Amino acid sequence: MAGSVCFGNCTSAHAQGQVYLFGGSQLDNGNAAALGYHNAGSDGVHFMNGPTYGEYLPSLLGLGFKPSNGYAYGGATSGTANVVASAFGNPAYLGLQTQIGATAAGLRFTPSDLILINAAQDDFIAEEFTGQALTAASAITIGNEVAANNATAVVRLTALGGRNFVVATP
Repeated sequence: MAGSVCFGNCTSAHAQGQVYLFGGSQLDNGNAAALGYHNAGSDGVHFMNGPTYGEYLPSLLGLGFKPSNGYAYGGATSGTANVVASAFGNPAYLGLQTQIGATAAGLRFTPSDLILINAAQDDFIAEEFTGQALTAASAITIGNEVAANNATAVVRLTALGGRNFVVATP
C-alpha cells in the first residue's frame, strides 16, 4: 500500500483535498460531546480540552476540513469497542472499525484527501476495564492487535478511495 503525506507547501498540490479524522480522543472534534460525554477540563465541544491536531493540520497543509469529516470518538479502540461506551453503557460511541463501517454507505475519498487515523491508547485502557493488570506480555499482544487493526483500517479506507494516510499511535 502506498500513501503520501505532503510537508511544506501543499497548497498547489492539494488545494481541493479534505482532511478526515478517524480514531479516538486525540481526533474527536465533538462526537463524544454531542452524545453527552465531557472529560474534566473539556471545552464542552471536544473530548479533550480544545481543538485537536486534526483540526489544526488542514490549514497548515492547505487542505480543507469540515466538522462533518470528523468520525473519531473519544474512547475508541482500534477495533470495534469504545471504552466510553463500555464504561457508561452507551453503544453510540464507536470504535475505529465501526467508525469506518458507518461511513462505507456513502463516503468516497478523492485522491487529494488526507485521512488521519489515531487509535491505540484506548486498547490499553480497555485492558484495565476488564480488571486485568497490564503486563509486558499483554502489552505486546495489544500492540500487535493495534497494528493489525490499524492496517485493516487503512485497507478498508483505501477501498473507499483513500490514498493519503497518517497513522499515529501514541
